[in-house]
Amino acid sequence: MIRFRSNSMITIGFITILGLLIALITLWVHTITENNDRLQKIADEQLKTELLTSMRDTTHRRALALHRLPALDDPFDRDAEYIRFRGLGTEFLKARDVLFNMDISEREKQAWDAVRKIMNEGGRNQQRVIDLILDDENMELAYH
Repeated sequence: MIRFRSNSMITIGFITILGLLIALITLWVHTITENNDRLQKIADEQLKTELLTSMRDTTHRRALALHRLPALDDPFDRDAEYIRFRGLGTEFLKARDVLFNMDISEREKQAWDAVRKIMNEGGRNQQRVIDLILDDENMELAYH
């Protein structure tokens, strides 16, 4: 009879420890999953910030290139600056496309809809200025 009680106590103790271990592992996995989700959200927000910063910097560098173009007398320097200007536009579009393909909130979508009109108008205006700058006849008229 004592042996039966010892075996049952050991079995009950083992099952209790096993149950607690399973509960702790389940809690641990749940916590790890939540933390991974939080970290992923932080990483996504960081990527959005990096893309927006890249777009802002690229826009600024394009404006500087646009400003430098008329001052360049050497046609090869002007071509090189124009190629750089176009490359910056490509960088901007790549960052924008990555950003548009990310999951964004409804509020961010509304902001992008408002900003998109301004970006398109700015792009058209820059292209008009580039066309005038690259047309040497108009350049001569502009300086006289």
